[in-house]
Amino acid sequence: MAEINDDDWPIVTVTFDGGPAVQETEAFLTAFDGWLSRESEFAVLLEKQSFGGSKDETKEATKRRDEWLAANRAEIEQYCRGIAVVTESRTLFRLFKPVVKRLMGKKFGCPGVMYSSRSEAQQWLDERVGSH
Repeated sequence: MAEINDDDWPIVTVTFDGGPAVQETEAFLTAFDGWLSRESEFAVLLEKQSFGGSKDETKEATKRRDEWLAANRAEIEQYCRGIAVVTESRTLFRLFKPVVKRLMGKKFGCPGVMYSSRSEAQQWLDERVGSH
């Protein structure tokens, strides 16, 4: 299941453990609704080490995420200052680094980058929302 922590607001951390894709997506979207409802700027640190769920479940999670993003794009553009994706997996990093920037802008409507270390991601996020 996704572990979600907003104790360091305005930077929130979401760690996906590779559990069922639909459950992790729902938890993430519910948390994102809460962040948007604060009506203040924030940034997201996403940590993903593996992918879980069956092909059909992943397809269902992607559909649900895309519908939610379309419905909430204006608010995301207004409040989300950036999303940094972190993975220590060299394979995932190599596969997804080239597409994360484009995907975040297209899907989420906010800047996105991928890092192989949490400290680099944290520095980028601090610059996006100011030191907290």
